[in-house]
Amino acid sequence: MNKILDNLIEESNVFPEKVCEEIEKKFRENKSWKLKDQERKEHYSHVFKNDSKYLPEKDESYLARFWENEELANDDFIKSAINEYVKDKIIKIYNKKISKIDIRPHKFKIGDFFRIHFDAYAGNIAVNINLNKNWKWDWGGVLCVAYGENNKNLVGLIPKWNTMNILDNFTDRSPHFVTPIQSFAKDERLTMTFFVTFD
Repeated sequence: MNKILDNLIEESNVFPEKVCEEIEKKFRENKSWKLKDQERKEHYSHVFKNDSKYLPEKDESYLARFWENEELANDDFIKSAINEYVKDKIIKIYNKKISKIDIRPHKFKIGDFFRIHFDAYAGNIAVNINLNKNWKWDWGGVLCVAYGENNKNLVGLIPKWNTMNILDNFTDRSPHFVTPIQSFAKDERLTMTFFVTFD
């Protein structure tokens, strides 16, 4: 386990290799992806309100473009893999009982992104498990987390194969965004995202 910030953890080799490969295969073969093209005009004035000069101002719109898959969210193999290989790791890190895991499989194609936002409304921690074996920094899809006084600093995490990133909304509001996928990227960014709520 690599503690990058007080509110950010990265852990490699989350699943056994064959399990991760099977999940990746399901992501690539499933045809039930639905585009989420979002614009929320007042989010930075209330839900994502902040006082930092480095974060969006209240008159800006929250924007996001990505793909979700409800079929994969309810896939028995994926749910079983999370329960068997991820759940206990999270319990060990936080020493808390889990009451809910909200699974949201995500795919990012060329031009897809998340503007900066906070996930505290969705769960106590946000978890991403990356399913790309060969990703390059400049393809985009970098998870960027703001931190420090007035959120003036930024750390970027490339989506590494079979690596879990955990954002702790207990410790910090954890403002973060995903950079747009570039036109020259040779793959789509595949990410198992889920939100965990503790008892």
